[in-house]
Amino acid sequence: MLIPVRRYFLDEPRLRSTAFRYGFLAFLIALAVFAAIAAFHLPPSAGGSYFGFLIPTMLLFNHLAFQFRWPTSVRVGIRILTIIWCCPVVVYTLLVIHSWWH
Repeated sequence: MLIPVRRYFLDEPRLRSTAFRYGFLAFLIALAVFAAIAAFHLPPSAGGSYFGFLIPTMLLFNHLAFQFRWPTSVRVGIRILTIIWCCPVVVYTLLVIHSWWH
């Protein structure tokens, strides 16, 4: 059990091309900014109005954690942040789905 956890946090990422990494990073930052602006302009009664903010931010953290080289402590920190950020996304998704069915 310890080996897969250690490998997940400490292994170097398999890097894609520089154009992909930075192009997709720019796309995710623009998407997160646009989604945050849109989420703050929607009324609170709109169901699932924060998906547009949570999902791009989760993708941004994931991209930073697994597509760029960082010092070991930063890499572990970003990967922990990525896992932690997935928790509210899953909870929010379940709450929205539950509210749609009732």
